[in-house]
Amino acid sequence: MKLAQLLIILTVITSCNSDVVVSSYHSFENPSWPAKDTIHFNFNITNTSALYTANVMLRHTPSYPYDNMYVFLTTVYPQGQSKTDTVNLLLADAKGIWLGSGMGDLYDLKIPLKRQFRFSKAGTYKIQLVQAMDIDPLPEIVDVGFELVKISE
Repeated sequence: MKLAQLLIILTVITSCNSDVVVSSYHSFENPSWPAKDTIHFNFNITNTSALYTANVMLRHTPSYPYDNMYVFLTTVYPQGQSKTDTVNLLLADAKGIWLGSGMGDLYDLKIPLKRQFRFSKAGTYKIQLVQAMDIDPLPEIVDVGFELVKISE
């Protein structure tokens, strides 16, 4: 009986109306992110009435020397305009405990950038991430990613 209930719950969860538009990582050769390395993610939006959630994804080692990371996030819109924001990504709580999930020598973290928003125009969007910390290269960063999820029609 418990197996049947579990299967029903899994079916309901997986049938929720959410679609991943883009989910991609950029890996670094050494676990470090040089300030000159701009990470690019491109995606196409066709449905401007849908709601979306955007996330930054990070993988770092426990030796990462800070509890946060500043990044410059540039959005390039389909018409060519761009907007750059400085974003503070929290990697640890106030007690210094790493956020996200840890497996061995790697912590995996998904940080929401913007929740339940709509795109005003259809077309190709570009996201660019640059590390904005005072240290170059930024040590113990293994992967940086971006995810965009359509959460409703």
